[in-house]
Amino acid sequence: MPQSERQMRNLKTHVGLLPPSKSGAKGETVSLTEDASTLENLFRYVYPQRHSDVDLLTFEDLYKLAEAAEKYEVFSAISVCKMRLKQVVEQRPAEVLAYAYKHGYPEIVRLAVSPLLDLPLDEVVTILPARLAVPWESYPLRQILEEDTDEISHSVPTQMPQTTPQGPQRPQNLQLVVSEKFNASDADVIFKSSDDVLFHIHRKNLEAHAGAFPPSEFSTNGEVVSLTEDASILEKLFQYIYPQRHPDIELMDHEDLYKLAEAAEKYEVFGVIALCKTRI
Repeated sequence: MPQSERQMRNLKTHVGLLPPSKSGAKGETVSLTEDASTLENLFRYVYPQRHSDVDLLTFEDLYKLAEAAEKYEVFSAISVCKMRLKQVVEQRPAEVLAYAYKHGYPEIVRLAVSPLLDLPLDEVVTILPARLAVPWESYPLRQILEEDTDEISHSVPTQMPQTTPQGPQRPQNLQLVVSEKFNASDADVIFKSSDDVLFHIHRKNLEAHAGAFPPSEFSTNGEVVSLTEDASILEKLFQYIYPQRHPDIELMDHEDLYKLAEAAEKYEVFGVIALCKTRI
């Protein structure tokens, strides 16, 4: 596959909103508003390789990366940046609140409220969105946030494989349950979990997101590839290879998080590796 086609495939399988092209001509240079440093950090997330450690970024660089990830819907970068911003909310509550309110993350908004209450008003209003930057004396900031966070939403079109309306299926020849989320008719790789659930996955997504998936010792030419992980872990893992909002790993118990981290390392799903490292 030519390098240009491989690069475009990586963009399409990692990014929800591709940078706009004015003419649509092949090879056209598309101008972006982000600086080179931010784009370099961002583009690391669209290749099957180990991602840069966001813990090593300055807050300013982290914030730029988070905004760029949201703008272009680079979901693997979004997940990592969200988790890191939660960790630094005590140090930079106003900026984190502005980001969370803008992009619809009520749980992060709530985390940023308490530290803000101890800051001078004139310091806060220079950063917050206009809807939030009101005098606390007339309408307490905490009350505004409590009213607004329940209404915050961020509707993002997903690009999950199309599922059939029937839900789980049992192929006549296999007598196995097919995953409700991963049963696309145009998928070209079929995996079987340790508890006998089938996952129909697109090879292009595997190749773009994982360094060792499927395992090299297996042939996938129309065959079902058996994996050692159970359906619960594989369903979580496979959600990270499609351009969509990822599951919140902070809601996972420690055992599932550990299993997911091990599976991500085994198959080199680098977006999940980075996320699990930040969480663990």
